[in-house]
Amino acid sequence: MANPVLVSGGADRYPGVDFNGFHLRDVCRLIEARHALVEHDLEGADPLSLMMPSGAAYTYRFDGRLSVEPGASGATQVLLDPDAFSEFFHELLSISGLVATGRVEVIKGDIGGFRRWEPALRAIYSGRPIYSGSVRVELVDADGRALPLVSAFDFCDFDAKLEEMRAYLRMMGYLHIRRVFAGSEIDAIRARVLDAMAASRPDDGKSWWSVLEDGREVPTRINYLNRFSAFFDDIGRDPRVQALGHMADPRHLVCLDRVDGPMVFIKSPGVKTGLANLLWHKDCDLGGHPVMCPLIQLGIQLDEASAGNGQVRFLAGSHRYSNHVLEMGQEGELPVVGLDTEPGDVTLHFGDVLHCTPAPTSAHANRKVLYYKFEKPEMFESIPAGGHYNDLLFRAGKEGRVAYRASTWKSDRQLDGT
Repeated sequence: MANPVLVSGGADRYPGVDFNGFHLRDVCRLIEARHALVEHDLEGADPLSLMMPSGAAYTYRFDGRLSVEPGASGATQVLLDPDAFSEFFHELLSISGLVATGRVEVIKGDIGGFRRWEPALRAIYSGRPIYSGSVRVELVDADGRALPLVSAFDFCDFDAKLEEMRAYLRMMGYLHIRRVFAGSEIDAIRARVLDAMAASRPDDGKSWWSVLEDGREVPTRINYLNRFSAFFDDIGRDPRVQALGHMADPRHLVCLDRVDGPMVFIKSPGVKTGLANLLWHKDCDLGGHPVMCPLIQLGIQLDEASAGNGQVRFLAGSHRYSNHVLEMGQEGELPVVGLDTEPGDVTLHFGDVLHCTPAPTSAHANRKVLYYKFEKPEMFESIPAGGHYNDLLFRAGKEGRVAYRASTWKSDRQLDGT
């Protein structure tokens, strides 16, 4: 059965997948129904073998058409235990999550060979297609007209344009709303954030820190700001924040006591090491997509956002797809979007839309964004107060160590590129 440590009630919601039974009975049916989703992607991919400690093994092969055969004959061969395969199947763990928690062993080849197959396996297992530049033809409104990659709405038009904004968010994966908070309100929020920055410490367990080129250590992210002041709870309950947070789903609830609570993200120039400049990622990159998504990240902009100030960027529509690991500068024809915002504006984005926050180009960058997460009620049943999905999936590895937060682990692909 799927390991119930991952999520409360996980064995009921995500039942164990019998490795042999699935590959003997089900996978051929799924391939027959979904092969068109993956054949354009698998050209040139070396065969992959998934193996069990019992000796059971199956090899995925593409020779003009996808097939699965018994035995381990792949150029890449990886060993999983039954629970790990079930959790990978259900997206409770991704390959990154398997690697970071020591729950996959590469017997032959390297982990890159496994990663090469991940989008195709996800498409076959779940039916979610693979992200590519062809997404542009699908980024259209209800009348089939192409949507602009950048479009800002005024908050004063909220009632009149609610459905238009909601449709844009659901299609593109992000949304920009102007002039939600007045300048005096932003000044008050910024002052409280600066107080929290001054009170935070690198060893407090609730903040991320980076080292600058001049040797100074600075905070780049502070979680659970409401531990400093109930002021941040009040902002999360503000009617404007609530209305925007319910844009994707009126059932969504603001996360004040779990999944990091109210959080500020801080951009500084000249970062040498640390999780400050995040590469392309989804918030469920390690796993937990069915538990957390559709997660909404609501960002109250405390400073102007531009390339110079380290703005957030998105890949339009990517929340509806599986995807390959994408390095910065390799976007090609993919629709990359950077949102230029002003203090008082609010941005929304789905946690599973590909996004990044590159290093600012200005030597005077100081961008700060106050984030609130909005989650479906089912997530609150799975993740306890004070917890995060990553807390639950990180447990003792082969070396006997346990990581309590994802940021404490060294994986094969650091988010900050170091």
